[in-house]
Amino acid sequence: MSRKTAIGLSFLLLFASICSQSSAAQASITAQTAPDGKSPVTAQIIESDESQELVKHLDDTNFEKTVKDSKLPVVVDFYATWCEPCKRMSPRLEELAKEYEGKLLVVKVDIDRCPKMKSKYSITRLPTLYLLKPGGATQKFTVGERSLDGLREFVKDAVKQ
Repeated sequence: MSRKTAIGLSFLLLFASICSQSSAAQASITAQTAPDGKSPVTAQIIESDESQELVKHLDDTNFEKTVKDSKLPVVVDFYATWCEPCKRMSPRLEELAKEYEGKLLVVKVDIDRCPKMKSKYSITRLPTLYLLKPGGATQKFTVGERSLDGLREFVKDAVKQ
């Protein structure tokens, strides 16, 4: 492989990596031209509204307000970015949030960035899930990785109509 090819492939891999890191906010590119209509096109990245996420990421500054203001039961996923079982559960929690949209609020708290919440809820093992009643009172919790069916079982009493 020539040096130019290797550099080109490295650039493409780096670019793909940077693009894929923005999973929370989707980006679209819009083209603009100068008023004369002949100038080169410039690109502007416009990020989508993150409020449409089904699984909200909370921290020490917004956790209490979000949970207390919720009219719905809340599933809190205490996780860490380095935790493999946490990574495997993430898509299952997104699916759970889709299935119970409007009946259940699903939130994630990174324990490495939220020491107050880690301490308050005595998180010692990951992943740890708490099910909170509307207003924030603890209903129950579980520790360890769960299947999608296990997650449904965990929340079934809270989401009964």
